[in-house]
Amino acid sequence: MLTLLKKAGALIDTDRSAMRRASAALATAKKDEAELEAKLAKMRAIMADAEAADAAFHKAVADDDGGNALAEYAQGDAPDGAIAKIVERAQTTAALAVAARAAAPKVEAKLKELREQIKSLEFEKKTALVAYLGGRATETFAQYERPWNALRAAYDRCVGIRRALEYGRMIEPLTGPRFDDPEHWNGKHTSANSEIAKQTQARWEQARMRLDADADAFIDDLIGPTSGAED
Repeated sequence: MLTLLKKAGALIDTDRSAMRRASAALATAKKDEAELEAKLAKMRAIMADAEAADAAFHKAVADDDGGNALAEYAQGDAPDGAIAKIVERAQTTAALAVAARAAAPKVEAKLKELREQIKSLEFEKKTALVAYLGGRATETFAQYERPWNALRAAYDRCVGIRRALEYGRMIEPLTGPRFDDPEHWNGKHTSANSEIAKQTQARWEQARMRLDADADAFIDDLIGPTSGAED
């Protein structure tokens, strides 16, 4: 039993290290995703601003029936006029939009690739998390299995003893908890619907949620300490 627990402890250390690596990689990837999303949003805003500026310029042209305002601007007679501001804004935003339109597809491609990586990392993190909790569960089940097997062996001995002592009906039959209910001795546990089982499930689910949020989260208060050393 001690050897099994030591092996389980070593596996737990490995699984937690894998969970930490996956969590760190996922956090980095999500940070990169946020940066690319912000960059792409800024490019789209630049393109939208250029379209609005261009629309404003064409409206100004349409509203200048005689072309006087445009003519004055073209001759340099109205450098600070309303039409000058509209033209300058259209020119500036158009130049920025050219660069944004060229760069946006590349950023979108990087973002698409990164999101696929994030899906893979999320699966990797979940797999490592489940493996870690599975290792912690193995410890508890190992602690459970030994007394359970001892109890079943004791039951078999008690059956033999009772048969021997009941020979000739010399004494009253020996009894014990569930001793005469063979359905409870088919290798299955008997507390599936007990309050202990419900409370244990709630604690382990809370431990899973803590680890999902933080690979270094403290969970011994929920599922008990591990027998193996952890980093």
